[in-house]
Amino acid sequence: MTDAAESDSEAVTEPDMAAPPNDPVKIPKSPSIIEAEALVAHAKSLPKDGELVLDAQDVAEMNTAYLLATISTARSFADAGGKVAVIKPSAAFVDAFSDLGLFQDLMKMEFRQ
Repeated sequence: MTDAAESDSEAVTEPDMAAPPNDPVKIPKSPSIIEAEALVAHAKSLPKDGELVLDAQDVAEMNTAYLLATISTARSFADAGGKVAVIKPSAAFVDAFSDLGLFQDLMKMEFRQ
């Protein structure tokens, strides 16, 4: 029974999305609600008038939770005088915003190569 309990505890691990303040947050290929929560927590640790940089080049699909976390964070930063920048957004990243009619929110972000 100890082995089963150990394997259960190993199966539930949260991704390490904590990036140092000036480093980009690397968005995984298919971010989940867990990564959305990690993104929000990371953003809360940054100065509100600072900058959040997202590396979106590997995104293959995005769920609604992650997309809404991204938009909420971007709006919060903009309201406080900060900004959100996106590095090399993949087509899937851009399409997720378009699919939900939120392309105008994406266009408020800075794009970088």
